[in-house]
Amino acid sequence: MAIEVYSLTVAGHVMDQPMTSILHFVGTGMTADLTYETGTNLVTLFDADFLAEWLAICPNSYDLDYLRARRVKPKQSAEAFKQYQSNSQSGTFSSDAVSTELRPSMFLVPVLGTKSGGRIFLPSAPDDSIAANLYQGAYVTACNTLMTNLTTNHVSGGITWTLCVFSRKLNSYSDVSAWHLSARLGFQKRSKRFVT
Repeated sequence: MAIEVYSLTVAGHVMDQPMTSILHFVGTGMTADLTYETGTNLVTLFDADFLAEWLAICPNSYDLDYLRARRVKPKQSAEAFKQYQSNSQSGTFSSDAVSTELRPSMFLVPVLGTKSGGRIFLPSAPDDSIAANLYQGAYVTACNTLMTNLTTNHVSGGITWTLCVFSRKLNSYSDVSAWHLSARLGFQKRSKRFVT
């Protein structure tokens, strides 16, 4: 049985501004080179086990558009895709986005000895989750609940998935040992140059 790394693109929008987040998952127990089936497995797992918690950190002006998964290690592959009906999967935090330009990020701390950490650009923060440029308790709790779930092993169709830190430069991955929200909310220009 193979061990492979897949990227999962979570794409939505806030007031017509695209909000794309890329997560990487390491999977064990899949059959090598059945990449479309394995990607579909990951998309189905996210939809079933993580979607509600993802939407719980999103402002109510956020709408999820699609999920897309593909293998990135050992080599790129076919893509699995799930499109959502317009306005069918909206954010469930209690307010609109503080801004379409400002996005919090989650830093992923790898295990000791790994050369680089990871980062997930989250959708726009809800307006009532920020006060004096600091995250408020309910938002922090919702983010921690999501991350705890993402970093816990989940089994789907015989494949065990967990969030990982993936480095394209080093072509390597690491388990996530810890995480933390960006220290402040600011312009996240690097999120515009994503590679999937």
